[in-house]
Amino acid sequence: MPRFLLVCVLVLVGSGCFFDADYRGQIRCGTDERCPVDRPHCYDSVCHAQPLDAAVDGEGLDADARPAALNCADPGMFPATGGTASGTTVGQSYKVSASCGGFVMNGTDAIYRIELPAGKQLVVSIDDGARKAYVLGTCPLPTATPICLGNMRATLGNPIAVNPAAGASFIVVDDENATASGPYRLRVTVN
Repeated sequence: MPRFLLVCVLVLVGSGCFFDADYRGQIRCGTDERCPVDRPHCYDSVCHAQPLDAAVDGEGLDADARPAALNCADPGMFPATGGTASGTTVGQSYKVSASCGGFVMNGTDAIYRIELPAGKQLVVSIDDGARKAYVLGTCPLPTATPICLGNMRATLGNPIAVNPAAGASFIVVDDENATASGPYRLRVTVN
């Protein structure tokens, strides 16, 4: 009988070594990249309350990365291959007033940066939300009124394709209504 008890103890102790519970409280966004309202930013299949800042924290976008302010001085980052970002313009204070296709975009902004080599086409689309998105060659001060690249903006279901110069391009999620803000899902494709 003592041997049987010893075997049981060893089995229980050994199986405990391989048990791996995750109590980190993470919410997974999965392949559709949708997150709850209180954690609207999806990176590496995990929902975050704030966007992650790859410029400071590196391309890995680790879960403990410092959030980007999503303004010109501290934009969110896209890799040179493009990607998606989900978020909201609610609570953002930065306002770029750009002219895009006859509209002056005066809403609160979420700004992202992408570094591209020469000869690349950038396709920008809004896959969710009522916000608009456009591309700038530089990130101006809030008082400047630049013209969007291609003089066009992406709206829900209507992507834009622009051919920026080599180097940094800035993708701005915005609205022509100064009081409009809300959630968005931005998709950037590089061809």
